[in-house]
Amino acid sequence: MIGQSCCIYKVCKICGVLKWYKSFPAKGRSRRRTHCRRCQKSTQRLRNSLFSQYTYDTSILRNADIKVRLKVPYRKKRIEYKVSYQQAVQMVEEGMAGIVHEKLIHKYYNEKTFKTLILQRDNRKCYLCGKYGDTIDHIIPKSKGGISSFQNCCCACEDCNRSKGNLSLERYLYYIRNFREASYH
Repeated sequence: MIGQSCCIYKVCKICGVLKWYKSFPAKGRSRRRTHCRRCQKSTQRLRNSLFSQYTYDTSILRNADIKVRLKVPYRKKRIEYKVSYQQAVQMVEEGMAGIVHEKLIHKYYNEKTFKTLILQRDNRKCYLCGKYGDTIDHIIPKSKGGISSFQNCCCACEDCNRSKGNLSLERYLYYIRNFREASYH
């Protein structure tokens, strides 16, 4: 018996060939994928080639709010949100995202991965005081238009991050120097 109610055979959605159900990768809870193992390899190659097909020419972007798409691997979900044109251009120029089309960019890193990469880059050493750091601080605060990028973020200890707040790096260092000089006199 071959048909829609058959549990032993299934038609692959990509190649259209009728195959035994074990030829389809398991999806969990006794479910199977819609494409066979042979076609799965070709879809992975297609995904990898699509990743390299992003453009990085910011003149393509439309001067309006732009959608940012991000895939969160541990949730297996896509997140979409909007940013201003200037923030989108900055994200692309700093290597945080690639342009899909004029109104959509794809962000490469989720928050967890980004934090791990920043802490590894700075060897978990606070940029401001030199102690052990386990948080990320924005050099140009988000409230002042800064974005989460490798050039704008650094490792910071909890005390420095909390006391800096939304001050710029120059202003914070100015207050630290003047405070220390005043306390020594």
